[in-house]
Amino acid sequence: MPGVLRVYDCDGRHFIKRSQENSYDCVVLDAFSGSRPVASLATVECAFGLRKILAPSGAVLANVVSAEEGSDISFLRDFAASFGTVFSNVYAELCEQDEFAAEDNYILVATDSSYIPDDALVFDADTFGTPVRDSDL
Repeated sequence: MPGVLRVYDCDGRHFIKRSQENSYDCVVLDAFSGSRPVASLATVECAFGLRKILAPSGAVLANVVSAEEGSDISFLRDFAASFGTVFSNVYAELCEQDEFAAEDNYILVATDSSYIPDDALVFDADTFGTPVRDSDL
């Protein structure tokens, strides 16, 4: 039904496992353990699960925080590499920064859609980090 927003607040991997295929236009990941993103949502296996429940032109949006006061985006690059094994396009947008924030926030977007905003930080073989796998955790 167009115009309907359904919000679920639950364990992400459990949600993915119990969802039907092609059910969602967009899935937003904003999960942290303290100030660190939940690593189990940044794996190749998680990306495959998300791809399965998304509509063909759907997208995953993930809030990812940099480390070391914004100077270290290695987790962002690894997250992008994981999702780049599954989705055609992976890019990030730097969020508007709060003057009191110690870290930079990025919205990582993974999609099979061909639309990429002009100002996006696009990930490819040269900028991907190392894909994260469930067995790494």
